[in-house]
Amino acid sequence: MPGSTLGQADRVNVTYVCPSDHTFPRAFAGDVAVPDSWDCPRCGKLATPDMAPSAREAAPGRTHWDMVLERRTLEDLSHLLDKRIKELRAGE
Repeated sequence: MPGSTLGQADRVNVTYVCPSDHTFPRAFAGDVAVPDSWDCPRCGKLATPDMAPSAREAAPGRTHWDMVLERRTLEDLSHLLDKRIKELRAGE
């Protein structure tokens, strides 16, 4: 309302993340406690507040090389590389 002396209540915006990695925002009045969990609107699983997104992003993930080493030894990889180089040089 123009000319009104009433201001809006303070708000706290919280992003929730569920185990399926769905994220969704919720806004709460500044004077209430933020709930520790909220049902995900997409899958219904229990979501928790994402208080430290930088910590989640900073967590080391598995690289492609890590996954290759889970399936093959370095000796196997060396053998496969040598075999492929020979095939390429032979024009196959």
